[in-house]
Amino acid sequence: MNTASRLARLILLALALMLPATHAAAQDYLPPVPEGRDPGLWDLMNRAIDQMYEASPDGIGPLLNDESRNDQLGDGSAAAIEKQNRQTRALLEELQSLDRSGFSDADHLAADLLIYQWTQNQRLAKFKDWQMPVNSIGGPQVWLPQMGDSVPLNTRKHYQDYLTKLKRVPIAVGDAIDNMRLGISDGRVPPRVVVEPAVDQAMAQAAPEFREDPTKSPFYGPFLDLDQ
Repeated sequence: MNTASRLARLILLALALMLPATHAAAQDYLPPVPEGRDPGLWDLMNRAIDQMYEASPDGIGPLLNDESRNDQLGDGSAAAIEKQNRQTRALLEELQSLDRSGFSDADHLAADLLIYQWTQNQRLAKFKDWQMPVNSIGGPQVWLPQMGDSVPLNTRKHYQDYLTKLKRVPIAVGDAIDNMRLGISDGRVPPRVVVEPAVDQAMAQAAPEFREDPTKSPFYGPFLDLDQ
């Protein structure tokens, strides 16, 4: 996930979660409409949050205090990313067409921030940075081994969810490889100096010591404290 996407998510979630709730939301994990806020704008923001949750369940779920998608990994395929871009474009057009005559100051601020951020996202989308998903500080070779540190592990269901995530690791890695191949085909690749450290990082996850003793792998880490 690039910096712009992370910023957009933080802005949207902050705007949606900072006020107390008064009316029922369509989904239990989505923030209901607070008193004095425009229902149309709030509904749009909630749909945006739900779309982000679908795209990044492991990143958004904890922010919403929801565990219904704990067993999922985000879809990093080219098709999913293009779908997210289309959804953002549609939300932006809808937001720009809203009647703002009854907006509160908070509504105007939220709308202005989202229009700015989504407009920037659309401008950046043409660069297709998702075709360069690997570097020395990011990529599946970085975030997948850290996965066990960011999931709840308090119940049997939590461990079952984590096991399901592990089974989906090959899909996440495959998506990254496919995206890099698309980047190569399009002539869109990062400098060698940026990518070379990632090779060592990836190979480290396949170290012989992990094959000889899987309990030493970071992927096994959450099970070390599991009661037998």
